[in-house]
Amino acid sequence: MRYTAITARRGLLRVSAIAAMLSLAMPARVQAQGPAWWTARGAVIGGGVPQDYAPLVLGQLKWMATNACDELEASLDDGAGAAVWQLVRGFSNVSSNWCVVNVGQLKYVAKPFYDRLIEVGYATNYPWTTGTTNDDRDYAIANIGQMKNLFSFAPHLTDELDADGDGYINSYEYVHGTDPQNPNSVPAPTMVVTNGVTTIQAAIDASTADYDIIMVSTGTFSGVGNRDIRFNGKKIMLVSAQGYSNTIIRVNGTNATGFLFTSAEGPESVISGFTITNAWKYNGVGAGLYCSNASPTISRCLVRYCKAYWGGGIGCSDNANPAIRDCIVQNNSDSYGSVAGDHGGGGGIACLRGSAPVIDNCFVSTNTATWYGAGVFCSTNSNPQVRNSTLIGNTNGYWGGAGLCSVYSSPLLTNSLFMFNRAHSGGGGIEIIGGSATVFRCQFLVNNAGSGGGGVACGGATLLQDCILQGNTADYGGGCVADYQSVLRDCRILDNAATNYDGDGGGVYVNVWATDVRLDNCDLSGNTANYGGGAIYVDGTATVWNCSISNNTAMNGGGVHTGTGSGQSTFGSLTISNCTLAANHATNNGGAIYLLGNSLGKAVSVNVQRSVIRDNIADAGGGAIFFTISTRTGTLSVATSFIAKNEAAGGGAVDVSNGYVQVLSSTVLDNSGYGVYAHASTIGPSVLVRNSIIWQNTAGSLLITNYLSTNVQYSCIQGGYPGTNNIASD
Repeated sequence: MRYTAITARRGLLRVSAIAAMLSLAMPARVQAQGPAWWTARGAVIGGGVPQDYAPLVLGQLKWMATNACDELEASLDDGAGAAVWQLVRGFSNVSSNWCVVNVGQLKYVAKPFYDRLIEVGYATNYPWTTGTTNDDRDYAIANIGQMKNLFSFAPHLTDELDADGDGYINSYEYVHGTDPQNPNSVPAPTMVVTNGVTTIQAAIDASTADYDIIMVSTGTFSGVGNRDIRFNGKKIMLVSAQGYSNTIIRVNGTNATGFLFTSAEGPESVISGFTITNAWKYNGVGAGLYCSNASPTISRCLVRYCKAYWGGGIGCSDNANPAIRDCIVQNNSDSYGSVAGDHGGGGGIACLRGSAPVIDNCFVSTNTATWYGAGVFCSTNSNPQVRNSTLIGNTNGYWGGAGLCSVYSSPLLTNSLFMFNRAHSGGGGIEIIGGSATVFRCQFLVNNAGSGGGGVACGGATLLQDCILQGNTADYGGGCVADYQSVLRDCRILDNAATNYDGDGGGVYVNVWATDVRLDNCDLSGNTANYGGGAIYVDGTATVWNCSISNNTAMNGGGVHTGTGSGQSTFGSLTISNCTLAANHATNNGGAIYLLGNSLGKAVSVNVQRSVIRDNIADAGGGAIFFTISTRTGTLSVATSFIAKNEAAGGGAVDVSNGYVQVLSSTVLDNSGYGVYAHASTIGPSVLVRNSIIWQNTAGSLLITNYLSTNVQYSCIQGGYPGTNNIASD
């Protein structure tokens, strides 16, 4: 069959609007009320008139798919899966949400969901024909009932590996005849290791059958046979008798490891319930546990006081994909290599050379790294998933990403907390260097970076969605540094600070390499910067859409500041659309927005459209907007916007020096100073005011000096102004 890609990607409309679209009854072939997650997540609101045969539009499909992704992430042990996340993260805020969807597009969106359901055994096939194209109607218009039919799944697989949460994965319970749904029904061990009688390695070597369960008694195990432990590819479970606090593997060896998984072990090679400590692997990977080309299950373990060049606690290398579940990884560190100038990373966990561990419900704390990623480090196309975990109090001695550092990899982070982490360089919480990252519903609280990105330093094509960045500090970019094509969507960026004496971007710093950074539907409030941009500082190219920017403070640009690329011709353009900028404060110029043009002659383009700018204060000029550029090559365009009740000690609400300025279809009302104040040092650029209202500003409506061309037309100007079809009456 043929699948037709959706060319217009996701742009969530207001929740209420989407919900209203979906206030429809179920089609006859779908259960009467639909799965419970529809209502719980607000995907469908019942009680409306049935409209299942109504055409399906793009916004409805994206809203349903986004909620379905959340449901699979919560219901399946390994989450929604990379393909589903990749689909959803590609959705963008565009104006095509009302475009009608065809059947091929609907199947294209549903396919990765069914691929995941088939993978976990919930479904066996797609709910459409795949063996022939003769019956395809991919270009026919899809209806709402068809979408609801495809998304009516409810897997309820809370844990694929261990359904009852008793520590024994399901396959072992089936083989041993116990109930995998009953936590009180646990299998008996095949053999028991008693401290001082036999070693753990000897028991493993003695195992001859798949699904053997080897139980290790309480005590501290050390010495030969109780370190460098290998499963040798066996499908067995090694479990402690009374949990990690009572069964301790003390490695006590130089260049020794607790456990090594290097024989293609899979998820049914299990270690559960041990403390692994005091391992030191001077010039290698993974002192506590090491996985290479293996994917075991590591659960309910405490790994601490271990040290290795990469991955002091746990090291994963060469396509290793272990499941690390319900573990504590604490007080581990990396080490310098034997070659002068070498440096390691991943004090807690390192993922190298194509590894993709799943780190689920873990506590990664107080680990240290001399260079990269004190908590978690990943590099060289490694794609770990960090889910439902806490990364707290990790510290980097030199480089960045104290909580997590990713270098040319693509981690997926969901429902996790990054708190009290500190990086010497960038990214107190996380740092993404090259590659990309997908970050959903994570919190970055009270992290610190010595340079940029107290909470997050994101490069590549990083997406942060539904995240909270609060109370983070850095020299610049207190909450976040955003590079290249990073997107922040539906995030709350609160109470962060750029603390250096010339610190910029209390909330977000858009770096010089940014080519298309977007902030969509975000709340930026209470952020501070010692110099520019209390909420946002832009040094590259950025779009700010549907954001609330309020109660932020800086010397220049209480809300937003554009830069000059540290003296380079790097600032591209800034678009502020559908935003509210309110109650921001500049102790110098630009209560809401400060626009600094480039001194090297590059044309600067700043567009403010369909926005409200109100109640901002500048202690000097530009209560709402201050725009200064020495080369007269920049343009400020204000369109379809409302600018009111802003205060400045001098100048006007819109205060422009030497730049081109356009005020189109806007209202400038009840501000202190002039409504628009444009002044040039020599005869220079032009001013255009069209279809606008400029009224009741304390110093007057317009003051324009030394501008080559002033064109005011079709506008209501208090006090009047020469031009085409202007009026001067209320």
